[in-house]
Amino acid sequence: MAISLVNNLSMNRSDAAVADQVWTATSATLSDFQAAAAGSRTLLQTNTITSNTAVTSFDSTVLTSSYDLYEIHIIEMFPETDSVDVQFYISSNNGSSYITGAIDQMSTRNRPGDTGGVWGVTSQDYVKIGSDLENVAGSTLVGVIRLWNFAASDRAKMITFHIAHVVSVADQVRNMVGSAMYEVTTALNNVKIQMESDNISAAVLKLYGVT
Repeated sequence: MAISLVNNLSMNRSDAAVADQVWTATSATLSDFQAAAAGSRTLLQTNTITSNTAVTSFDSTVLTSSYDLYEIHIIEMFPETDSVDVQFYISSNNGSSYITGAIDQMSTRNRPGDTGGVWGVTSQDYVKIGSDLENVAGSTLVGVIRLWNFAASDRAKMITFHIAHVVSVADQVRNMVGSAMYEVTTALNNVKIQMESDNISAAVLKLYGVT
């Protein structure tokens, strides 16, 4: 079998790459450095909490049919009181009411002292995205929640998330990874996050539309 060696520079029109470019074909006979194909995020809204607040939400002005995928980036979140869960609710009527008894969830909730935690439930009112959150100074919750096909009227709604936070047991880190489903074709247009009891004392959340 004959092997032909090709001088890449002889096929390259620019001869120099910049960050995040890849070597790819630009025609049947030519190659060059091109920008890598990737999705893009558009920042739609930032929610900042600096004092005790019951809930933080994103409504129908930003959750529209413009995107098939939305991401909520939690930059930080602190509870008013110690040892509380964090709950994520969804709505189809812009927050006049929230879905009850119809959300299935499957997730893991691990920490160094307990690596076997599994949370699997059906027909619940909310998605649990944090468990036993600590409110000691310096503790926080961070992570990303993804909302899939929220505005679609022909398929189930999916939520995936990856959250890290300090747990009130022994100041350990908790890793929560999971998914949830609302198996109804009704479009959704509002979400809210709250603690299981008392308030959110501080938080920064950013909503992005993803293409």
